[in-house]
Amino acid sequence: MPNKKPPMSEGEIVSYLKDDIESSYSERVTKAEARQADIARSVGSDRKAMDGLGRPVAEIDQEIVTETKNRYGQDCFRDPDFMKWHQKRNPGSRVRSGGTRGVTITCGIEFPKK
Repeated sequence: MPNKKPPMSEGEIVSYLKDDIESSYSERVTKAEARQADIARSVGSDRKAMDGLGRPVAEIDQEIVTETKNRYGQDCFRDPDFMKWHQKRNPGSRVRSGGTRGVTITCGIEFPKK
């Protein structure tokens, strides 16, 4: 006869699920931090603002955005003070950007005006 495991108690089930959720969360955070590091390397060049949209101030991985909104509220990224605080803690998310003068965007490629 095969060895059957006795059914798990409620406490064992809760403990198992808690461990599973925590390990899944830590994996997602680790992957998001790696993606944010890639983003930080790619945003090193200066960017120009776009008429009607303004200037980019940060580029943040979506997983980090979701977790931050869950922790601090859905409108946290609309608060300028929160963005300053977030960028101080995460300098890799900061984007250097300038004005719109001298830029024409054609098919996603930027060409300086002559």
